[in-house]
Amino acid sequence: MAIPDELGPDEALLAVEANGMCGTDYEQYAGHVPVGYPYIAGHEIVGRLVKMGPVAAARWKLDEGARVAVESTVSCGRCESCKSGRALFCDQRLIYGLTPAAHGPGLLGGYSQYVVLQANTIVYPLPDHLTPQDAVLFNPLGSGFDWACRAAGTQVGDSVLIIGPGQRGLCSVLAANEAGASRIIVAGRGRRPWKLALAKELGASDVVNTDELSLVDAVREMTNGEWVDRVIDTSPLATTPVLEAIECVRPEGTVVLAGMKDAGGDLGAAANAIMAKAATVRGVYSVSDWAKRQAIKSLSAARYPVGKLHSHTFTIDNLDQAFRTLGGEIEGDDALHITVTPS
Repeated sequence: MAIPDELGPDEALLAVEANGMCGTDYEQYAGHVPVGYPYIAGHEIVGRLVKMGPVAAARWKLDEGARVAVESTVSCGRCESCKSGRALFCDQRLIYGLTPAAHGPGLLGGYSQYVVLQANTIVYPLPDHLTPQDAVLFNPLGSGFDWACRAAGTQVGDSVLIIGPGQRGLCSVLAANEAGASRIIVAGRGRRPWKLALAKELGASDVVNTDELSLVDAVREMTNGEWVDRVIDTSPLATTPVLEAIECVRPEGTVVLAGMKDAGGDLGAAANAIMAKAATVRGVYSVSDWAKRQAIKSLSAARYPVGKLHSHTFTIDNLDQAFRTLGGEIEGDDALHITVTPS
């Protein structure tokens, strides 16, 4: 695919510096996310603006050479969702990394050297002192702020339980700390004990190895039966953590469901438990504009050892290995967060 000779007035050419890899990328690789082939994957993009159309330059108020993170969803600005402030649910949205190459210039994914940014794209200025590996955390850390702060509503002094010590679960630890939580409990299986240890380094007050202990019993004991104010379930596939989350939250507390589950199953027990506690249950989708901006502020301030979240860097020449590493297909090589660079 060639770089276009001319750009539209609200388009820009971005030289990719790095792209963060998330679970959706592996699901695409495995064929579980339908996208028209061929396409360029990668939607957590950081790079520098090489060239801008006059409308894009005026809208962003940035100069060529500016370092930016890219909002993956491009909304139309005209549909009812957009006009109601729900641009992530735009009827006509384009998503970088999930758009066929037949659309426009084709350079619409971060696993490449260049991306042609489309009209209405939102970008976020980034400071130069952030490493590429730290810079691409704007997206998973944004998830942490969305889940722990915006959706869960964590306030100063709250207790928070986070189920699942993956990259976004650990980012939720950082966000809960920023919100002023007095107690943060992280639960996960003991197959990768280093993730629970990292949770402590990032600010968790307690961890629970659910291969050794009952999560509900452990939380009951830790809180003297008062349970926790907020629960964030980031675990994938399994539905048991949903019931555990509801059991562990206090009456009228909040549960955030942030991990995609296997379809089907009996929801009766969960519904009854929700009603019995008058709990609020929130689902989350993508990452809001507010959360990405909060994440970049936090990364720029360098208050936390976010570099410890990063486990691997690959170039696009080794993209297949990067996908397989993220998906756990390479024995003995555990990934937490992967950064992909052009070279």
